[in-house]
Amino acid sequence: MRKILLSLAMLTAVFSTTAQAQTPEAGLFNHLTVGLEAGTSGIGLDLATCIGPHFQVRAGYNFLPEIKIPSHVNFSFRDEEKIRQFEDLYTVSIPRKVDIDIAASIGEGKLLLDFYPVKESIFRITAGFFIGKEELVSIENTGESESIMRMIHTWNNSSYVAMNPSYRLGVTAGEYYFEPDADGIIQAQIKTSAFKPYLGIGLGKMLTKSRVGVNLDMGVKFHSTPEVYVEDRLITPEDTGDSDGGAVETISKIKVYPHIALRITGRIL
Repeated sequence: MRKILLSLAMLTAVFSTTAQAQTPEAGLFNHLTVGLEAGTSGIGLDLATCIGPHFQVRAGYNFLPEIKIPSHVNFSFRDEEKIRQFEDLYTVSIPRKVDIDIAASIGEGKLLLDFYPVKESIFRITAGFFIGKEELVSIENTGESESIMRMIHTWNNSSYVAMNPSYRLGVTAGEYYFEPDADGIIQAQIKTSAFKPYLGIGLGKMLTKSRVGVNLDMGVKFHSTPEVYVEDRLITPEDTGDSDGGAVETISKIKVYPHIALRITGRIL
């Protein structure tokens, strides 16, 4: 019995010593962790290191392959009478409801600082920034409209229209007038600031006994007021009035982007 108790005591001591040895101490850049995340900012990869027991700095990159969403938009023309003449001349019918593709992608670097108010807690406050491209969303017409828009482009560049400029054809958006390019495309972009400050909170220990951990990030990126461009011209709510159903005005009010991500970490040092 005494031997059994002695053996148990020795095993307990060994496991206790091993557990303590496996619990890393957060010092100054003495540990390195790689993280893989997925969330509203796409897929992310980062490296993190501790700066003492209360701070951690992360640097990485987030990306989202281009996603296209089909939709449609109503086109209006500057001069409906000339459009009808064009339709009669070419025996075509120009659609007023046009198919479009809404394309979005993400590609941005990030630098984040995590603050743990309580040593070895799971709760943290995060501040930093994301930096990437200005274009958030692009929109362009597709399908049947492209061939007809190419015909309009050819018409606009004909010798007849050169002598009669008033017969040029194009699409209107409020006070703005746009003509299709040689490929029959009229393209719009929604742009934001390339530099996006970030503020959020998170759950997950800076360092764990095991080399693998799970983290959750929740916060917002401040990307300034989104702007709508068509053929490199800035479109404002005053320009479009009610012709766009208030879309430009609604877009201009969305000044933050939610960042929610589940992050798997692996300690490599």
